[in-house]
Amino acid sequence: MSTEKEAVFIQKATVYDLQKILEKDPNKTYTVDEIIALLDAYISGIQQ
Repeated sequence: MSTEKEAVFIQKATVYDLQKILEKDPNKTYTVDEIIALLDAYISGIQQ
């Protein structure tokens, strides 16, 4: 079981990962559906 400090670290790392994915193409505009698909793919990848 993770401590609160570990949970915060994991949350920050997740946000950082997603930020880096979105920054790969800074001129792209994402739709809500594209962002949801991106989040789903990220979550699925983490679970493997």
